[in-house]
Amino acid sequence: MHTTRSRFLSIPALATIAVSMLGAIAAPAAAQDGMRVARACVMQIQETTETNADRQHATTRRTVRAIREADEAGAPDRLIRSIAEAGSERVVANATRAKAVVHELATHCFEKLRELEADRSLFVAVRHAAMHANEAIEASTKRSLHAIRRAAAAATD
Repeated sequence: MHTTRSRFLSIPALATIAVSMLGAIAAPAAAQDGMRVARACVMQIQETTETNADRQHATTRRTVRAIREADEAGAPDRLIRSIAEAGSERVVANATRAKAVVHELATHCFEKLRELEADRSLFVAVRHAAMHANEAIEASTKRSLHAIRRAAAAATD
C-alpha cells in the first residue's frame, strides 16, 4: 500500500514551521496560540491527504481485482470498461472531496490566524501545506487512474 505519510510536508514547509516555532518560544501567548492553530491545521490537512491516498489505493485495488475477475470469467469488454469507469469515477470523487476538505480546513485556519493576528509565516506554512496536499491528491489520483486504465486495457486486448 502506498502512502504519503513520510513524504507529505516538504522541506520548505517544515522549515517555515520550524522558524515560526523558534520565534514563538519567547513570544506572547497569542503568538503561541497562532503556532498551535497552524500546527493543528497542517496536521489535519496532512491527515486528509493520507486518508484520501488510502481510499484511492483501496478503490484502485478493488477495481483492478474486479476487472481481472471479470476478464477471467469471460465477461464482455463493455462490462470490463464499465467496471473501470465506475472505479475511476470513485477515485475522482474521493479526490474532489479531499480537495474540498483541504480548502475548508485552510480557509478556517486562515480565519483563526487572522483573529489571532498571527505572524505571516504561519499563513505561509498553512498555504504551503494546502498546496502540497492538492499536489499529492492529484498525483495519487493520476496513479490510481493509470492503474485502472492499464488493467482495463490488458483485459480488453
